[in-house]
Amino acid sequence: MVTPANPVMDAFTVRKESKGHGARRRIEGADEVVRVALPALITIEKGLCEPRYPSLPNLMKAKKKPVKTMGAADVAGFAEVVAEVGGAVLDRLEPPPERPPGKILDGELEEVVPELVRLLREEAKAI
Repeated sequence: MVTPANPVMDAFTVRKESKGHGARRRIEGADEVVRVALPALITIEKGLCEPRYPSLPNLMKAKKKPVKTMGAADVAGFAEVVAEVGGAVLDRLEPPPERPPGKILDGELEEVVPELVRLLREEAKAI
């Protein structure tokens, strides 16, 4: 499967009715609008994901408004959009294997350096 790529977009919208997305980018003083089916690879400009901070009056108004909690079933079309994209299934979750204990080399610098080089070369295969 070939995944479409959209280079450097500055706006992004998911469209339920078309089961894809719309993206916009600036090109030579104009806007180019692209519509692509999901899944797709999208790169974005720096300013798109920066938060907008509310003014103090709006912050005080927001404190008084009730917060409505919604689940996936409450959002119209959510299941269809997710089904089109696919999804991830968690097979298992386990911690990484335990690391072996570290080695401490004691002695003078002239004695320790050749031993360290030997360990890096033979055991760790780092050099």
